[in-house]
Amino acid sequence: MVKKRKSNELVTDPKARGTYNYGNNKLTHAVKDVIPWLLLGTGKDDPSNIGERFLDKTIYYLKRFALKMTHAPKKMLQNGR
Repeated sequence: MVKKRKSNELVTDPKARGTYNYGNNKLTHAVKDVIPWLLLGTGKDDPSNIGERFLDKTIYYLKRFALKMTHAPKKMLQNGR
């Protein structure tokens, strides 16, 4: 079950529906949950294709990386590095 953070409403869009988060470490999670999601989506009614899912995740991780890099200099200065 996936809920919107601010409104706590249940997400019903098949494209945004969650997966079961199989795996108990990063490797088994990737093999058992992420790769099947990339290949198959969240279910039969998921309208997205593999290209869209791959691109969405790539953009997500690039944004997270960029955000970390914008905060990295501040942390380095605070730690005296």
